[in-house]
Amino acid sequence: MRRSFSLLIFRAARWLPRVVLLARLMSAEPVQAQSPAPASNPSPTTEAPLTMEASFDFTQGVILLDVDISGGHVIKLVLDTGDQASVIDLDLAKELKLPFEKLLHLPAGTKGPDISTPQFSVAKTRIGDTDFEDKPFLVLPISEQLKAMGITCQGTIGYRFFEAQVVQIDYQAHKLRVLPAMPPPPAGVVVVPIQWKQYLKDGPYLLTTDQFKVGEHPVVAQFDTLFARTMILFTTRLPWLESRRLPDLPSAFYEDGVLRAALPSLPVALGSHLYAPTPPAYLADKDAHLPETDIAAVLGNVFFLDAVVTLDYKKDRMMVEWKGK
Repeated sequence: MRRSFSLLIFRAARWLPRVVLLARLMSAEPVQAQSPAPASNPSPTTEAPLTMEASFDFTQGVILLDVDISGGHVIKLVLDTGDQASVIDLDLAKELKLPFEKLLHLPAGTKGPDISTPQFSVAKTRIGDTDFEDKPFLVLPISEQLKAMGITCQGTIGYRFFEAQVVQIDYQAHKLRVLPAMPPPPAGVVVVPIQWKQYLKDGPYLLTTDQFKVGEHPVVAQFDTLFARTMILFTTRLPWLESRRLPDLPSAFYEDGVLRAALPSLPVALGSHLYAPTPPAYLADKDAHLPETDIAAVLGNVFFLDAVVTLDYKKDRMMVEWKGK
């Protein structure tokens, strides 16, 4: 579970103070960042499709991949559909003597000052038996932040790593695949559009859909693979929501707000798929709500435990096939 989300820099136009020290360590002049994403679609279509299959470690409730960077350095990175940037831990980058190409300037968000952080391109990154060329990474002191969330790894892989690809997450088989095209949806499978909503003016684009329902109320939901539980419901967007607290489940933190586990009084559905029985959720109050967005829910990994999720970054659509329901 994220603790105040002060860990990933692009969620980070709001992070803070913890990376100010990093900014002070930089001696070169910062280079102004390019726009984080086109306004309509953050997934360019310039890269040729690849085919890949790799096993992932799911023991921590998140998708951990063994990634070989620059030949011979195998590290664990967590798949993060909630951020476009990929990140490698600062201490690891120093240990491996990775070449920092330039400084990336990141403007301030709602919290913290402007900062600068090094970035570099990995000439060859291997996942499974597939090589990816010239993939950019930011360098940040991220491992301790992830550890505070209960995740032990050396960084993250954001969704831009797979730009213009079709990515499939098979939660039952613990496989991550990159497909040449979205497979034809079988009967009864849910296909919903992906909508890219910007977190803040200078922040990341988030992978969302408006085909999520709480009761009969359609709401916008984000799919976030760095959230290791079922779902978050934001009460500021759902003021009519009634729920029953579940004291046997511990509270959690999100955006400096405390989340309490509860059982919503209404069923939830993604597209035509009614999730039954209604799963527990974490309720977020106004202090934990994502600012400047109409997102009302976050769907995490546990929501899809019995499913195969296919993300078509070419055509902005998401297919979900539930296997056990």
